[in-house]
Amino acid sequence: MLGHTLRERRQAQGRTITDVAAATGIDHGYLSHVECGHRVPSLAVLRRLAEVLDLAPEELGRVVLGLDAAATEGIQPAVTQ
Repeated sequence: MLGHTLRERRQAQGRTITDVAAATGIDHGYLSHVECGHRVPSLAVLRRLAEVLDLAPEELGRVVLGLDAAATEGIQPAVTQ
């Protein structure tokens, strides 16, 4: 699910795996494995991918947790001080 979402977002932007991998500083082969679901990226890699692919943190969180938008509607993010 995560890899599928990342691939869809990348393709919707007309970007190649090589382009996104270079922009995030990860190997294009590794990114391909993430998109295919064969690898699970670290939180640091997820952050870089989210930035490059313009994924909002809450959208990325839903994808990682396997939730749809309706399941999290109305839930407010925690505020830390």
